[in-house]
Amino acid sequence: MSTRLDKISADKGSLRTGHEGQNVAVDEFIPSCSIEDVDRALFNLFNKDLPLFFEFENNMNRIPVIFATGERFAVLRRKKPLRDKSGALILPLVSIMRTDINQTPDTGMGPGQLGPSIVKKRLSKDDPKYQRLLNSRALKSQDSASHPSHLSDGEGQGTANGTLGARRPASLPDEDTRSGMHIKAKLGANIFEIIEMPPVKFYTTNYEVTFWAQYTQQINHMLAAMLSTYHNNHARQFRIETEKGYWFVATVDASITPGTNYDDFTDEERLVKLSFTVKVPGYLIAPDYPGSSNVLRKYVSAPETAFASTQTSGIPVDPAQGGVASSDVNAYILNDFALADEPLPGQAIGADGVASTLRIAGVDQTGASVAAVDNRPSSMQSKRGTAPPEKVEASLGGYAASGGVQQTLRITHDPFTGKKITKIVRVKSRNQRKGETVYREGLTKDLGEI
Repeated sequence: MSTRLDKISADKGSLRTGHEGQNVAVDEFIPSCSIEDVDRALFNLFNKDLPLFFEFENNMNRIPVIFATGERFAVLRRKKPLRDKSGALILPLVSIMRTDINQTPDTGMGPGQLGPSIVKKRLSKDDPKYQRLLNSRALKSQDSASHPSHLSDGEGQGTANGTLGARRPASLPDEDTRSGMHIKAKLGANIFEIIEMPPVKFYTTNYEVTFWAQYTQQINHMLAAMLSTYHNNHARQFRIETEKGYWFVATVDASITPGTNYDDFTDEERLVKLSFTVKVPGYLIAPDYPGSSNVLRKYVSAPETAFASTQTSGIPVDPAQGGVASSDVNAYILNDFALADEPLPGQAIGADGVASTLRIAGVDQTGASVAAVDNRPSSMQSKRGTAPPEKVEASLGGYAASGGVQQTLRITHDPFTGKKITKIVRVKSRNQRKGETVYREGLTKDLGEI
């Protein structure tokens, strides 16, 4: 998997990226939010929102704003003002240049960057059909609602013509139904439709904004218009918005650098300018670019959960978890006895290489000797000799590992002879946190639903 787009199915070993599955929500649409939206939002701040005007021939005119791209960007990078086709300076003027993009934002970064986020949750189109089967109002005379009285007697136990029936216990009317409020809206056992989108990517964009003018008075007016309209005076921030409904926080740097050409004593027109940096933390939501696709996914909830209890008696099909591959050569001695889908012997807490290879091969280590398979020099071998290995126990995260094998005595009765039968049942795995114990032997008996 080179990119997150290559992961098309979810698994238990990794986080969801939001692109898994083919259940694309084709009937839903979310506006994209990309880098261009941040540029437009900052441009509209100076072009529409801030009161930047100049007076010419007794008329109030808005100061033009230019977002530097192409040739204009090259000219402004040389700290020179722009000119029109006749060569005259375009002043006063506000220029905006995007200088860099930082992928590790220090401010404004929010949650939701690991897993997908829920955009919308609503009742599914199939929920009315399910409510007819539930018939939580316990309606008897409505043919489109399920009720035990609609089941016809006789062979097959079908439903009467034109009615709906289900083999489930009849529900009792709730308090609202008994009081006459049959159409009161309520949520309970419903089928919900959930719309999700991939995680949001945060970044920070830095801009260089320059005020250009010929007179100091014009510069003072422009600067006063900006300093007096901060959304937050203490933080020097503006709340900039896009036409799609997304908004960002633009923070103006504390330092404002002036610049003039008074000292040149040339024939050029007088020039006054102020430059400052604006930082805007942005985010990517369903970016629209060539080759992109609809990123929304749709899921349907399960309205019912059945708790069934069974008593296992066959050998459970539960391969041993390999984890990190073991670096011990003794762990691969019996590797030829393992199945094709079994994991490699893994490093374990409280177990050596011999225990790992026996576990993968499906054999418990009962009285095995470490020295019997120890190929090291005699001076480095274990001093235990052929004695049974010492019992080593470890517990981590609710799981317990032991060098010995825990055994359970099960006593049953033979149905033909009536004699007692004793049988040793070994514990294969145990999870103390969840209260689960898996045995290696036993019979399967359905205990029914709770």
